[in-house]
Amino acid sequence: MRETKKLNNVLENAESLRDLSQTFSVLDELNRILHKFLPEHLSKHCHIGAIDSEKNLVILYLGDSALGHIINGMASPILENFNSHHFSFAGLVTRIRPQATTNPVRLKHLEPKVKGKLEQLAQSINRPDLIEDEVIVTDVKEIDF
Repeated sequence: MRETKKLNNVLENAESLRDLSQTFSVLDELNRILHKFLPEHLSKHCHIGAIDSEKNLVILYLGDSALGHIINGMASPILENFNSHHFSFAGLVTRIRPQATTNPVRLKHLEPKVKGKLEQLAQSINRPDLIEDEVIVTDVKEIDF
């Protein structure tokens, strides 16, 4: 529900869909610049997800917390690279957003109690895809309900 509120705020604050299109275009351009600058092994786990215009910060999302210190150590060269492409930021912030595991555990049949809880959750967050016949659970060793 919170993500919906954020999206609603963006839509309400945007004067037009053209403004949103321009914002997405800027993010795409910044990501292209970033990915050309970073080594491939870093760029595939890092992307620009937002710009804090009030503080003039660029926000990078990382797929792995171990990359945080590496990217933070490269903040000055990254910002200089943006500046050479006419994008000037006061700083860089990293956020960890882990990517889905490549080896998910697939549960074909759920116990009725677990399925009931999952159905309640799916309905409350408007995610009917969570209650399909095959549920994918990642990196979970034990589930308590």
